[in-house]
Amino acid sequence: MNHPVALDNIEKIAIFRALFLGDLFFTLPAFRALRERFPNAEITLIGLPWAKEFVSRFRHYLDRFLEFPGYPGIIEVDVNPTRTQEFLIQARDYGYDLAIQMQGNGTTSNGFVAELGARISLGHAVNGDDRLTISIPFTERPIKNEILRWLDLVSLLGAHSTPDLEFPIYPHERARAEELIRPALYNNGPIVGMHMGAKEDIRRWPAQRFGELAKILVKLFDATIVLTGTSQEIGLSKEVEAAVGSNVVNLIGKTDLGTFAAVVSSMDLLVTNDTGASHIAAATSTPSVVLFGPTTPEQFGPINQDLHKAVKAYEHVQSYSGSPLWELPVEPVLDACIYMLQNYYVKPSTAF
Repeated sequence: MNHPVALDNIEKIAIFRALFLGDLFFTLPAFRALRERFPNAEITLIGLPWAKEFVSRFRHYLDRFLEFPGYPGIIEVDVNPTRTQEFLIQARDYGYDLAIQMQGNGTTSNGFVAELGARISLGHAVNGDDRLTISIPFTERPIKNEILRWLDLVSLLGAHSTPDLEFPIYPHERARAEELIRPALYNNGPIVGMHMGAKEDIRRWPAQRFGELAKILVKLFDATIVLTGTSQEIGLSKEVEAAVGSNVVNLIGKTDLGTFAAVVSSMDLLVTNDTGASHIAAATSTPSVVLFGPTTPEQFGPINQDLHKAVKAYEHVQSYSGSPLWELPVEPVLDACIYMLQNYYVKPSTAF
């Protein structure tokens, strides 16, 4: 049940979203909508430690970062009861006017947000959960893009915005990216990025097939392959480097988030699993081919389906064990890459 609330005098807002890069991109348009609706309010993000950098980069929407202390039933952080209680006491003393649950369906997270003690609380709910003052049912069907899901939520506050993504890139990050990617700029063909990692194995297309794809793109387009990823994914580069040889620039483990975004913005095409890299491509208007296995592009893919082409592994695999991505052949991914390069690639990148 929703209770009548007054939305005047909103000075302090807390948002709970203790998840990862791609997850924060899904809520970014909602953050923008909240800033436009409450231009003078202080907006705090309660999130995972890495998100402190995200808040710093998006200072035009978010003012303050607090590290999520953990809460029973929320798996992202181990629970220390003393730490959690101290955090909640401080939150209640701080006196939030509005607290918004953007963690999920609310089954557990609504408890945490309710205990922040805000005058008004908002979020999704299931099974008649009335712990928040304003809520809407969390539904799995019909499938809705996650960006639109969170925009719908904040619209209950009169907050509206477009679903467009963005990512500010600083001059020193562009300079560093130019230095790293310079070898690729000397070639006549397109710069094709490959991001082979993902948080979960079931969302990873095998590195061997990335290698096969890279070899064909080099042959057909004289492409230079730029590999990206975290330091934990360094081992994934071997398959591509063995298949392609000298037409590879390996940047796995060599970029921070901002430099990574600058590198992606210089590409003519990014081929990536369904992970944060796909949202960086969307935010920088870089054409991409995104590989989906257990997840669907309708829910988790970029809004612009012309600039970002989805390959649905489950449409090309008759049977599989574990993940359809593990069985996805090269041909449909190659077809998508050829289509994107023929329609969007004009000349060697001059992004810098």
